[in-house]
Amino acid sequence: MRRSRRRVRGSLEEAPARAVVDPYEVREGTVVAFDAHVGLGAIAVEGSVEVPFHCIVVDDGSRQVRVGQRVLVRVAPSFRGASEATWVHKLD
Repeated sequence: MRRSRRRVRGSLEEAPARAVVDPYEVREGTVVAFDAHVGLGAIAVEGSVEVPFHCIVVDDGSRQVRVGQRVLVRVAPSFRGASEATWVHKLD
């Protein structure tokens, strides 16, 4: 069975934008949403892009962060192809 490849025709401006992410790069961000009951939240990375995260990636083991808290974060592609936080370190 041969797999077909999807080709994007036209200029680069017409192609869907995908961010190139270095999974080892540490960036600064701010927690913009967090639901402690579900354990899911979002971080605004360097003031622009929001990436989702799960509480298990908080490195101190507390599984808790507060909205507005400054954090260091590593971002990598998830198994679905979107970006997500893979490591979160609280700064304050």
